[in-house]
Amino acid sequence: MSEAIKAIERAFYAARFGDAHEGIDRLLGGTARRDRRLYETAVLLRARVLRYEGRCDELLVELEAFRPTFALNAAEASLLKAYACTYLGRHDESARWSSAARSVLDRCDHVRTRMDRWAALRYELWHAQSLDAWAASRLDDAESFLGMAEVADKSAALWHGRSMSALEQSRHHHLRSLIHARRGDHRSEVQQTCAALDAFRKVHKEDRDTFLAAVILVNLAVAVRELAPCIAGPGVVRRVKDWYAAIDWVPALAKKAYEVRLALAIRLALEGDSRESLLEMNRLVHEAPDAERRVDALVHKAMLSANLEVRPLAASPDLDLAHELAQGASWQSASDERNTLVQIAGLYADFDPARARQHLARYRELQGRHALSAVYHAASDGRAAAIEKYAEALAASVDDAPGSGRRRVQMLKEAFDTFEGRSMAWRAGLAALALARLTVDPAWLQRALEVVRDYPRSWIARNIAALRCEPPAEGVDALTATQRQAALLRAEGLSYTAIAERLGVGRDAVNKRLQEVRRRLGPRYWEWSSAPKLSSAIASDA
Repeated sequence: MSEAIKAIERAFYAARFGDAHEGIDRLLGGTARRDRRLYETAVLLRARVLRYEGRCDELLVELEAFRPTFALNAAEASLLKAYACTYLGRHDESARWSSAARSVLDRCDHVRTRMDRWAALRYELWHAQSLDAWAASRLDDAESFLGMAEVADKSAALWHGRSMSALEQSRHHHLRSLIHARRGDHRSEVQQTCAALDAFRKVHKEDRDTFLAAVILVNLAVAVRELAPCIAGPGVVRRVKDWYAAIDWVPALAKKAYEVRLALAIRLALEGDSRESLLEMNRLVHEAPDAERRVDALVHKAMLSANLEVRPLAASPDLDLAHELAQGASWQSASDERNTLVQIAGLYADFDPARARQHLARYRELQGRHALSAVYHAASDGRAAAIEKYAEALAASVDDAPGSGRRRVQMLKEAFDTFEGRSMAWRAGLAALALARLTVDPAWLQRALEVVRDYPRSWIARNIAALRCEPPAEGVDALTATQRQAALLRAEGLSYTAIAERLGVGRDAVNKRLQEVRRRLGPRYWEWSSAPKLSSAIASDA
């Protein structure tokens, strides 16, 4: 192998993708013109770089006219096309390219001079097929492909092959963790993710795939942020911190570094160290790699500040700056990033409905435009969808269509069920707390208290305690005349805007009156939220 190829591979494994592209350009413009093997190696390296950069359409274009003369290069090109089709959601094409790679490898099985590379491509084929099956939610097939790799690994000595390298073992554990996450077995998910990172320690530093290590670390950091401490406890947190310190966070990995740091900052707040959490979020605001993540950091900082009573949302410069920056952000990336828009809408809903509607409209306009990333566990197993549903339910308080209140309750209940079922205890507590405020039902307050018992020092536990100290719900007789008017008109199906026009007041005044009605009536608000029942209740009281 030429020194130029070795230098490009070192840049690729270190995630210095710009350097890798420059090296490939020099090679293709020079000696590779006269050396077919060198040329094909350079093209395949370009495709691998494009795959890690997420430029899968370009990868397919790059390989479209590529006609390798060496069999193993043909197998590798087919594998890379299969990966690209998986990430683009084109599973039938991915299966076709995997089948083409398998056919080539089967034909050159007898070629022993390239055994190491043949074995590496064979393991990579099983892993590519497993990843595609996982992405298509065919989890039994995904496990079956991994089983084939394990059988080959265990019997390698019998057929004079070679077992999986440490890097291949790391990929293998990573795929196992993806499957466990999709099945909801989060304890096994964390164990396999830790095993994937542990396998990296056996890889020589120059051959260590830094990009893959960063992806796996993000998944572990998300587990630390989301899962109950009994699953992702202090030991796992230490692993995340140790690995964060061990990775060289080059510019290509800046977004992943942000995700890890944000996850650790949220974990600090959940453990009660709010001061350090706020300091880290402030650092993230200034060090965010792009506009979208700077908005995200500002939103998290504003939410935490408000919950800690450092500064109310209505007076938060962080939220105002997030609002301004969100206007110019492209939001053309994965859906989990665009969820920041619906979070902003939820924060503005109570005191600036116009801005809340603006961000909610932008979010809905972008919704579904891009697929969720297939890299992250939480983005593919229902957790991200539940977080989105919770945020949208909060933001939907500005929706004044008839029945919107019931829809919000239903969305929050669905989010709560997912959070509780997925061991996301603190998010379940937030959903239960929102339901307690919306329905004024003490049963939801009790559920909130139960699910956050592992976070006694968190801001969520303090908010639950504060809500328990509020006066109990009252009856219709406690409503003022203006509140009764607003409640009756709402029960008749009028929008907030129509009620405001009928009563000659502002929409915000209507919102405040109906909030007070819900608080005073408690669960009975939902029993009486049809016109005949509410009219009857008010008439009998009068």
